[in-house]
This record gives sequence, C-alpha cells and structure tokens, in this order.
Amino acid sequence: MNSSDTSTPECIDQFFLYLLQAYDSRSTLSTLPARSPEKNSIRFINNDQNNYREKYDGNCWKLVCTWNDNECTNFAISNKLCNKHNTQRQNEISSSTSSPLHSSLPNGKIIFSKILSR
Repeated sequence: MNSSDTSTPECIDQFFLYLLQAYDSRSTLSTLPARSPEKNSIRFINNDQNNYREKYDGNCWKLVCTWNDNECTNFAISNKLCNKHNTQRQNEISSSTSSPLHSSLPNGKIIFSKILSR
C-alpha cells in the first residue's frame, strides 16, 4: 500500500467513524451524574463578596450561620443566623433599647423641656 490509498473515500469514512465513536464515548462519560457531596460538607458560595457559606444536608445546599465568620456551622434559620445566634442577637438588641430614659438621668428625675415654635 502506498500513501495514496489512505485518501480513498473508504479510508476517510472509517477515520470519521472512528472519530465519532471516540467523541461519543467521551460525551457519555461527561454526562454521567456527578457524585453527590458528603452530608454536612461546607463550601463557600461562588462569586459572593460576603463570603457566605453553604452546608449540604444530604439533599440540598443550605445557608450556614454568618455569626463571627467560620465559627458556627449550624444552618441559618432567620436573619442569616442560626437559632442560637439569632436569639443572642435579639437579646443584645432588646437589652440596649429597653433601658428607660429617666433611669439614665441623675436621681431618676425626668426633665421636661419646652419646644419653642415660631
């Protein structure tokens, strides 16, 4: 056989058939479903400037508590916080706003001022 025999239509057809079979075998491998992550594995959310994290619960990815970056690994329930840290935040807010105005004044006296109107 000389080199001119490889350019015959039969050789070209066989070559293209070989390429198609190779392509089909590669495409079927890439379309297989990816292995699901392990339960409770944590990842950072892609393209997120706040560095929020997600945790896999065995079924889907859910947001992780954002209290003090990377400390808490519980699922976020409300306000992007877990139950424990959301309660703690609520207590901090209520304790800072619950003090009455007259208790901060000397001798507990309430001072009334006149509002002048023009």
